[in-house]
Amino acid sequence: MFSARRLIAWITNPITPLIAGPLSDFVLEPALRNGESPMAGLFGSLVGVGPGAGMGLLIAFAGIASALVGAIAWTSRPVRDVDRLLPDAIPAKMGAP
Repeated sequence: MFSARRLIAWITNPITPLIAGPLSDFVLEPALRNGESPMAGLFGSLVGVGPGAGMGLLIAFAGIASALVGAIAWTSRPVRDVDRLLPDAIPAKMGAP
């Protein structure tokens, strides 16, 4: 069971580079390479245009998504009050086994 949980938790580690690399190289970089595309007009003021702007946009999107996940989790009462809702661990009694 523990290995299945670890597999589910760590499955994103090898998948994210497989998605982020081609997304940056083949979609975002060409779209932001020059200032003539609609994406360059939309996001050019945020990350600029030229080499590296596509990767910058990907990092900016990841940061915004992380902030949104944190803000949404903060609006959930069970997540916000987890320290009051869950009991503290009961310390083990010291003594003979």
